Amino acid sequence: MEVSSYEVKTKFAEMLRRVEAGESITVTRRGVPVATLNPFKSRRDAEKIRQAAADIHALRARLNLRGITWENVKTWRDEGRR
Repeated sequence: MEVSSYEVKTKFAEMLRRVEAGESITVTRRGVPVATLNPFKSRRDAEKIRQAAADIHALRARLNLRGITWENVKTWRDEGRR
């Protein structure tokens, strides 16, 4: 479905309901596509992303506690690329 940016602005709640129901909406400005509104694949996928971010933060905290900096990690990574 394609809708103008004006229509999205005036009917935003309706557009969100349609996206939430699984529909993708292409937003146009003067007939030219500028954006796409897509539903999340699932709440489970969003939770996986949040968990991955939390795991990364936890790893960073553990590395810093042992005196390992990101500069060390980058150096080790770059040495493996030679």
